[in-house]
Amino acid sequence: GHIIKDVGACNMDILKAFGNSLVNEITFGVCMITGTEHFKNRRYDQAFQYFYKAVVAEPYKADAIYNSALCLYNLGRYGEAMTYVNRAITLDPDNTKYKQLQANIKGKM
Repeated sequence: GHIIKDVGACNMDILKAFGNSLVNEITFGVCMITGTEHFKNRRYDQAFQYFYKAVVAEPYKADAIYNSALCLYNLGRYGEAMTYVNRAITLDPDNTKYKQLQANIKGKM
């Protein structure tokens, strides 16, 4: 009885650990796809909400952070956009697309 109970508890811990990671990956993917659809239709506010959720799910994925910055830029929220794009550049310093957005934001501030 004890052994099976302990194995079950161990399996639950493993499931929780991997389950949260999987949930975050799925959330990230769904939010990126949905955000991109809103962005394509110039619904930048809605797109930002989804990209923001993607950033919360996977905080070290520079593309979600960049997409958030792009939405904020299109909404005229340049200070916030700069914060996001700087973070994206920190994560991926060689990305020229990120640096171009940073330069565009600087031009608006």
